[in-house]
Amino acid sequence: MNFISWSKIETKDIGYGDPNICTLYAQNDILYIGLWNGGLIRYNYILDDYQFFRQPTLPSDEVRAIYDAENFLWIGTNNGITKLSKRDDTFTVIPGFENMRITNIYSDNTNVYIGTLGNGCIIYDLESEEYSQILNNENISTMKRFQDKLL
Repeated sequence: MNFISWSKIETKDIGYGDPNICTLYAQNDILYIGLWNGGLIRYNYILDDYQFFRQPTLPSDEVRAIYDAENFLWIGTNNGITKLSKRDDTFTVIPGFENMRITNIYSDNTNVYIGTLGNGCIIYDLESEEYSQILNNENISTMKRFQDKLL
């Protein structure tokens, strides 16, 4: 089992402005760190290597959600969503989510469910790339899966 020593992540060495972590996602030897107001850090703790992403690569430097969906990481920010391709490290902004404050992302491999502050829950169809909004004008801070149902 590998353990990460937080003392290894020196904020001054990678130059990000906000040390406040909002969300984390770990995959193999990579740790993705979403910062409250400082972008996204991809940290390979085996190689002790950092990559740092901010605007304009991200829709906002306020990263609130990271969700792994096979070949992509969906990154929710306070100004929309972008997908990070794990194959070629390209970012693609998902249109239609501009000015939406994303709080949570979940997928069932057919749809992506997106929680927002003020725009309710949005269902994004992966095949058609269209979305529908449910629970309009609601604040959705957390979504969980329980017995194949989204709560």
